[in-house]
Parts: sequence; structure tokens; C-alpha cells
Amino acid sequence: MVEVDCSDTHLYGLSTKAAVNMVTSSQGTSMVPNKPNQSNYCSTIALFQQNH
Repeated sequence: MVEVDCSDTHLYGLSTKAAVNMVTSSQGTSMVPNKPNQSNYCSTIALFQQNH
């Protein structure tokens, strides 16, 4: 759903529907998988931060 590539990134309140990975690197590596973040209808994370 979201791809991050070599930048400072701050995501607040990210919700996705039917995604295997919520956040991936530019190489396709999963940084935030869907499964441990499942809530009722969507998968949700409150905060994702990456500093380079």
C-alpha cells in the first residue's frame, strides 16, 4: 500500500483494506505486515517512523 525509499517518513493513523503488507521498502521487503495489525474492518497502525 505504501512504499518507503530512503527518506524520513512519519505516518500517523494508517488504515488499509485487503493488503498483505501495509508498508514496504523500495526493494519489496515488508516493513509492516498486515496480520498483526488487524482490527475490525481494516488493518491499522497508529504510527510508523523511519529516519535516515
